[in-house]
Amino acid sequence: MTKIKICGITNKKDAQICINSDVDYIGLNFYKKSLRYIFKKNFSNFLLKINKENTKFVGVFVNKSIKKIIEIVDKFNLDLIQLHGDENNKFIEKLRHALASNNFDKVKIIKAIRIKDNSKKNLNFDCDYLLFDTYSEKKYGGTGQTFNYNFFLQKKIIKDYFLSGGLNPENIDEALKLDPYAVDINSGIEKSPGIKDHDKLKIIVNKIRKSSRHNEPLRRKI
Repeated sequence: MTKIKICGITNKKDAQICINSDVDYIGLNFYKKSLRYIFKKNFSNFLLKINKENTKFVGVFVNKSIKKIIEIVDKFNLDLIQLHGDENNKFIEKLRHALASNNFDKVKIIKAIRIKDNSKKNLNFDCDYLLFDTYSEKKYGGTGQTFNYNFFLQKKIIKDYFLSGGLNPENIDEALKLDPYAVDINSGIEKSPGIKDHDKLKIIVNKIRKSSRHNEPLRRKI
């Protein structure tokens, strides 16, 4: 079953409905320039008290220092780190060392790759998961736009990956044909940036849960 990540959570009600819906991952944006930066709301204190149950916290970072990432991992008990900037393998290596040194060995790393076209992309990152999102010159994510899925037909992707980029209840079925490890949903179920539409959230979660992984996907993982 494809896992579900709801990203850009900024308030208690949205976080709680994700947990009540057994969403696998909640994405928390720690990028100050994002419209979904969590500290814009009085939300961070709630996160410290929340009972996550089976839902994991993913911290989204863009070109953040390793020291600051470790501080936030510790404070918010993050389960995964999503690097959504220009971080390279050298950075990831140093981050892994810092995590291990601070007893956060179990924290997984996601490296986001923004797809502009079908040109060659470096997929050789020493991360636990890849994440594919739509390229924008102005934003590091949250564009609300899909990208050309022909990219997957031309690549050998050996890591489990999250599929992002403008996913909504209308196009989620097409995305699921790619057989991703997880889908990453954000602007496609929002009333406004950082505020989720709970009806759309329930619809898309139900669609994903009911989808059958026995259907022939466009690309199977190697």
